[in-house]
Amino acid sequence: MEELKLYKNHYGVDSQEIAQTLVNLAVIPAEYTPELENAIYYIQAAAQNSYNADYFRILFNTLAIIAEGGPEA
Repeated sequence: MEELKLYKNHYGVDSQEIAQTLVNLAVIPAEYTPELENAIYYIQAAAQNSYNADYFRILFNTLAIIAEGGPEA
C-alpha cells in the first residue's frame, strides 16, 4: 500500500489509454471516453502534487496498473 501512495510516472500509459481500458472493461458507451480522459487527467495532476491527499496517488496508480495489464506488467 505504501508504494501506491507514491506518485509514479507510468511511461507507456496515459489518461487516454486508461480511459479506453475502463470503457472496455466496464462495457460502457465509447462516448464517455472524453469525460473519463478529463477526469483521469485531473486525478493525475492532483496525484503529482505532494500536498494533496494520498488517495489521488493511490487511485491514479491503481488505474494505471489496470491499464498496463496488472501488477505483473
